[in-house]
Amino acid sequence: LRYVLGHAYLRNIAACTATANLFGNVAGAVLLVYAVRELGMSAQAIGLAFSIGATGALLGALISNRVSTRLGVGPTIIGFAGIGGLALLPLALVPAGTPVPVLAALVALFGFVTGVSTVVYNVAQVSLRQAITPTRMQGRMNATMRWFVWGTIPIGALLGGVLGSVLGVREAILIGALGEM
Repeated sequence: LRYVLGHAYLRNIAACTATANLFGNVAGAVLLVYAVRELGMSAQAIGLAFSIGATGALLGALISNRVSTRLGVGPTIIGFAGIGGLALLPLALVPAGTPVPVLAALVALFGFVTGVSTVVYNVAQVSLRQAITPTRMQGRMNATMRWFVWGTIPIGALLGGVLGSVLGVREAILIGALGEM
C-alpha cells in the first residue's frame, strides 16, 4: 500500500481505474433495465448488439501493442482512459422513440468502443506497472492495485441500483458516463 500510494504513476493509475470501474458499474448496473424499459429493446436486439459490440475487445487485444508503440505508453494510458464514458454518452442521451435498429447500433457501438479502449488501456497500464515495479514487489503491488480498482466495482453497482431507483435509470447511466470520463 505504501509503495503504490507513494509512487505517482501507480497512485494515478489506481485512482483512474478505480474511478472508471466505479462509474462504469453505476451505468452497467442499470443498462439492461434502461434498454428494456426506457428504450423498448427486445432481448434479441440487446443480445445481438452486445455480441457485435464484444468484438471491440478482440480488436483492442490485436492493436494494443501497436498503439502503445506508436503513441507511447503514457499517451496511450491517458488517451484511452475516458473513452468508455464518452462512448456511453450518446446512449444515455438518445431520445425516446428512437427506432430499435438505431438503438441496437448505439449499444453495439458503445460495446465496441468500450471493448477496444478498455483492452488498450489495460494492456498499457499493466505493462507500465510491471515495468516500474521491482520484481520483489510485483505481487504486492498487483494485489494492492486490484484491491483499489476491483473494490469499486460492487460499490458502483450498488450505487447504480440506488441512483436508478431514486433518480431514474437514464439519469444513473448519464452519471455513470460522465463520471467515467
